[in-house]
Amino acid sequence: MLLVIGSYIWVWQSLGQKSSRLWNELMEAKINELLILTDDQIDYQSLPEDTLKQLALNDELFIATSALTELSIRNSPCAASVAWEILSQAHGDHHLQARAVEVLFEVNRKQAMDWIEQQVPECEPFMLNAIMELIIENESDFKFDPGLSITHLVIERLAEFDEETRASHLEVKSSFLKHFGYLRNWIRRQRSPFGSI
Repeated sequence: MLLVIGSYIWVWQSLGQKSSRLWNELMEAKINELLILTDDQIDYQSLPEDTLKQLALNDELFIATSALTELSIRNSPCAASVAWEILSQAHGDHHLQARAVEVLFEVNRKQAMDWIEQQVPECEPFMLNAIMELIIENESDFKFDPGLSITHLVIERLAEFDEETRASHLEVKSSFLKHFGYLRNWIRRQRSPFGSI
């Protein structure tokens, strides 16, 4: 009797492994079919979350950005983990990463702020624009700590850009300074040898 039960278990496990492998092969085939299409030919709303997750992490960047956006729209529990994977592995281009930081900020503000704080001192103008847009859109989160320290970093980073060369790539700069320009004077006073006189 035990031998028969053991045989059934072995057969069940073998079928489970085969069906799992078959499922993975079918998913891979589905992903490959979708990757043949252009971004605007894919109906993201009709795709299951597993498919969207795989598309968001692939190398077709328009498709990846759209898939991540759809996960975010659905309030999918995996949206934040996919966004974090994109950011932590510097996957994709700056458009995908900018979208990923927005998605992560919607779900896990602390993790997003930690990532932003690490990126601001070295990031390229496009990402700095995306960060400034995020700060403007969520102004109340960046007027007090811990967000205020990020705002200070952005202002310091803006001061590093030469007015003629890279500053022309900072489209959001003037809008950002309208919201947070008062901090520039505060930072200057703090650095002054006379303190905040």
